[in-house]
Parts: sequence; structure tokens; C-alpha cells
Amino acid sequence: MTPPGPPRRSPADWPEWARLRQPDRYSCGPSSLVVARWCAREEAPTALEHDFAAVVLATHRAEGRRWPRVLGLAPWDLAAALGRDPGGRWSWWAGVRSVRAGAVVEDVLAHARREVAVPVYVGDRWLPRHVVLVVGVADGDGWAVYDPARGQLGAVSPAQVREGRLPVGRWTRVWFPVLPGPDQRLTSPDQA
Repeated sequence: MTPPGPPRRSPADWPEWARLRQPDRYSCGPSSLVVARWCAREEAPTALEHDFAAVVLATHRAEGRRWPRVLGLAPWDLAAALGRDPGGRWSWWAGVRSVRAGAVVEDVLAHARREVAVPVYVGDRWLPRHVVLVVGVADGDGWAVYDPARGQLGAVSPAQVREGRLPVGRWTRVWFPVLPGPDQRLTSPDQA
């Protein structure tokens, strides 16, 4: 029998959120991807060995090859990147179906409770324009949300999601999450 590892450090306890701001107007998706991978590896960025901006921009170049970079990271590219690391199946279409079924709050919360970070595309009434990352549970039934534009962790209530009143800059509406499949691992492939 192997002894238990160190206790998991929740992203909500990470002290360095202000250092995790997206480096340009187009890198909210790659910033969320980098942090999602850290969450899967349980790597709190308390001592960033690398420049966050450089890591994010390199990730954007590597993962966003089929889409103009000025449009951000396409949801299908984000799903594919998460499928490679941390692994498993990820689907933005499952997220669209979740929103249409009125189950997005509960679906994202179920993954957050399992300590799986979930990217969420948000925007205005016309278009998805920004990507945030749900990294945990807030206030029992809300989302703990990393906003890469601000480099902040904040709380979003179920009512704010359902009523289109998100406290994410001028982006008030959830368009869709990129959801993990039921086989989703809680750790990255290199830890398995």
C-alpha cells in the first residue's frame, strides 16, 4: 500500500492570481488552458518558473493553428488541447446542449465538485467573446471563476448565470462550457 500524497491544494488557495493575467486581448482561451492544465497537475503557480505571458503565447501558437489568432482560441481547438493534456474526451457541443437544456449551472458545478477545471465561453447577447475558467465551488452552489482578463478569482452565483448577469467585465452571458466526458481524469497523463 502506498502512503497518501500531499493534500490537494485547491486553486482557490493559490495566492498568485494577479500574476496570471492574459498577455493580450486574444489570449483568454490559452490563459484558461494553461491554468486548467496546472489545476489537473495540482501545480499551484506560487513560484512560476516561466513567464506566464510567454507560456500563454506559446500555447496559443501551438494549439490555435486552425483559426486566426486575433479571434482567440476556437472552442474545438480548446477541447482538442484539453483532450491531449490533461486527457480524456472534452466537448464544446456537450456544453451547447447543456445550456440549451437549462442544465449548465449544475453540469459545470458537478465537474467543479470533482476538482475538474471547466472553461466557459461567455459574451454578450450576440457572440461569445471571452473565456473564463471554473476552478472550483463558491458559496456552496456557485462557481469559483478565474477571469484571465483581470487575473482574478471571483464567485458567480447560479442566479447570475441563469439571468445573464455575469460579473465578468462587459460579458454577461454564458454561451457554453467545454465539458469533460464522463471518463475525465482528475490528473494529467504524465501523473498516471
